[in-house]
Amino acid sequence: MRDLLLILPDLNCDIRAWSPEEESLSALPALRWPVAPAQLERRGWRERLAQALGQRELANRSVASVLEAARAAAAGVPASPSAWVATPMHWQSGLTQVHAPLDSLLHLPQDEVDELVGAFAITFAGSGLRLLPAGSVGFLLHGLTVGSVTVDEPAKLRGRNLAAHQPQGEGAAQLRALMSEIEMWLHDQPLNRRREVRGAAGISSLWLWGGGDSVLDVARAAPTHRAMHGVSDEAWVEAACELLRWPHHALPREARALMCDPLVVSQPDGLWVVVLNGWDLTALQRDWLHPICDGVRTGFWNSLQIDTADRAVRLHRRDRWCFWRRSSNPLTRLLDAGVSQPGDEP
Repeated sequence: MRDLLLILPDLNCDIRAWSPEEESLSALPALRWPVAPAQLERRGWRERLAQALGQRELANRSVASVLEAARAAAAGVPASPSAWVATPMHWQSGLTQVHAPLDSLLHLPQDEVDELVGAFAITFAGSGLRLLPAGSVGFLLHGLTVGSVTVDEPAKLRGRNLAAHQPQGEGAAQLRALMSEIEMWLHDQPLNRRREVRGAAGISSLWLWGGGDSVLDVARAAPTHRAMHGVSDEAWVEAACELLRWPHHALPREARALMCDPLVVSQPDGLWVVVLNGWDLTALQRDWLHPICDGVRTGFWNSLQIDTADRAVRLHRRDRWCFWRRSSNPLTRLLDAGVSQPGDEP
């Protein structure tokens, strides 16, 4: 059976206000399903995906170790044992607090990535630190060794006060000190002044996260019994596909293009994993959710599961006959995860 896993890493489920256009789209018949309540999840979406595919080695490793293993394998060099993810972020400073706006995650063009890598090498020469490009997550940072520390990934910071999301643990003070030093370095970068002139958000920080464990042992990653196809420009999915020899496909502009792809049409079985970053609710519903839900209704897809950073909801074709359930938009179900609603019987 052909199933679709739609991952929305940066969908902020704490924001419940819908624009009139979003509200009108959410009421379309194809988007209203008698779907079971969404579930709150303790584990992140990457760990849940790896576990579902039987990849314990990937599930138990940090994001940086997976990215670094793929980078090293592609370059034919040993993997660094001290890799961290460094994601460009934009902060808003108030009188008493620093806030991460909803558009705080920055995706830099390649020329700006190259400029920062070069400038970092000059300023931090002799420190043992090295910055490398890492696709959608920004950069990999080599050479940082700290004690045990817990850090939230950037998607969980959006729309929140940074004071509640500082690194915690034995190595937290060292990590915070380095991030503060990098913030001061970024403040004086000519690149930031040029971004300000053209009205772009400044690069306030490189948020360090997803590192601190040992090198991923690719040889211990078991083969996946079910066919899995990655459709994404998300760095972790690309790295996982490369390491485990899963097929990987470029992300199309809309779901209809994916569903018309001869490769997809010719394969009635398998799991297709689509990761969408940076989509507003209007485009997400119009270009992706509406055609996909219609595809579940007609049998093109056997099921659809939507995952965010901390919750998940699943639609199955047979759900159409669960007349006792309340019909609603799957995105509304995600917003209401953990809140009991009338008609929520399983």
